[in-house]
Amino acid sequence: MLLALAVGLPACTDAIWPTYHHDAARTGNDTAAPALLPIARAWSTPLDGALYAQPVVLDGRVIAATENDTVYALDGHDGHVLWSTHVGTPVTGIVGLAGCGDIDPLGITSTPVVDVNTNEIFVVAESATGGVHHQLFAINAFSGAVTFSTNVDPTSDANEVLHLQQRAGLADANGRVYIGFGGLAGDCGTYHGWLVSVQETGGGKISFDVAPHTTQGAIWATSGPAIDNGGSVFVATGNPNPIPATGDYGESVIKLDPTLHVVDVFTGSNATGDADLGSVGPSLLPGSRLFQTGKQHQGYVLNSNALATPIATIPTVCSGDADGGNAYSATLNYIYVPCRSTPITAVNLNTNTIQWTNGAANGPPILAGGELWSVKWNGGTLVAMSPSTGHTDATMAVGQSVPNFTSPSAALGLILVPTSSGVTAFAGPSGLPPPAPPPPG
Repeated sequence: MLLALAVGLPACTDAIWPTYHHDAARTGNDTAAPALLPIARAWSTPLDGALYAQPVVLDGRVIAATENDTVYALDGHDGHVLWSTHVGTPVTGIVGLAGCGDIDPLGITSTPVVDVNTNEIFVVAESATGGVHHQLFAINAFSGAVTFSTNVDPTSDANEVLHLQQRAGLADANGRVYIGFGGLAGDCGTYHGWLVSVQETGGGKISFDVAPHTTQGAIWATSGPAIDNGGSVFVATGNPNPIPATGDYGESVIKLDPTLHVVDVFTGSNATGDADLGSVGPSLLPGSRLFQTGKQHQGYVLNSNALATPIATIPTVCSGDADGGNAYSATLNYIYVPCRSTPITAVNLNTNTIQWTNGAANGPPILAGGELWSVKWNGGTLVAMSPSTGHTDATMAVGQSVPNFTSPSAALGLILVPTSSGVTAFAGPSGLPPPAPPPPG
């Protein structure tokens, strides 16, 4: 339902949010967003399934992908559906089929990516049609028409495919789409962590096996692969322990070239057993730096051009797991980490020490409109915090339950929260954006 909002500055109309945490470096920082406080609930649109993915935004359109294998374009002005495209039949009864898992139905789980040059949306759907498999779709952002689809399973082993989950956000660079695979919650069955890449036209599929001589090594963090300005691809992985001599890179940060050849590896973390280094994806920072942490509590500042030896090791970033994706302020040189127990933790990278913590929220944070935004995913609350002090500046009830590791998006002068039943939008003093413009040409 659309709520009345105060009339203020002109609403932002040209903002985009094309990928998980805004950009290929995974900074989660929309520096073009207008001021968003005070903020009010603007609209909420029910869809046909849960959203584990961040909404992405292009040309006034909010793109949402559900676990029912449906992709929607919503008008950022009032949330009404512009088009919807159903791309498959999701997998149901996953625990009975595979022996574990925590998402049911299991359809589109990862955050799509938008190619802003072609106006195509890339999504990966897990589908039960013709046997469990993972299908990449390219969809026109203005019409919802499917441009192409192609199978992106990294292996022909049907039993392994059944035990894979595609949760990591997609990335688009080098004329290719990059897709990370891990296991189901519970790590049942025999599977490998994989990075798959296909050309933006659908052909040329290549696959990188994280741990070819062992098993697992999941690429599962919701933030997905990070890509630098030179086109190098960075991923972080889960257990088992690495064996660099055999090319098995569990519990590692891996740098690959555009066609998935290993360029460099960091294997010197304290992660062992199930204390995944890769429960959060890599964050690429200015000055050829990379920040990595995970379930193992420590944080690492790495040189992205020479990963092996850390620039700095921060002893305790989180007292428990970190899950999802970080946000980064270049102005402060702070990185914000979603800790499950201490919740949001700000790490001062000028001193490589903890600057502040805030227990009001625990979801992967973003920066927009001068505030740090996070959702308490086990409480359904949107929280705005001061990036410099961690002070809670505002809290808003989302009004619906939200899935694990929910992270909002920011665009069009809105904060967009994915929920277990749709999308809820909050607007700041600029008010609502105008209706989405008609398709170009």
